Amino acid sequence: GIIVLAVLIRIFMLIWIMVFTYVFPVLAKFHNTTKATLKNAFVMSGVHLFTTVITVGLNCLPFAFLYFSILLGFIPE
Repeated sequence: GIIVLAVLIRIFMLIWIMVFTYVFPVLAKFHNTTKATLKNAFVMSGVHLFTTVITVGLNCLPFAFLYFSILLGFIPE
């Protein structure tokens, strides 16, 4: 029930983040429709999976630093 839904939402969010990692570079380089841009970004995120994982990790790093800084008390709430 609810656990399956939570897992599916997290998988969808991960795919969403991976695709939008490539959407803006594709928009800057090519003149496509919105559907073609999203499709190309989806394909690129799958083809370049290692680079995508590294890029998403680097994009999430500032949020992780902020979270752990608040958690450890370096930044007051």
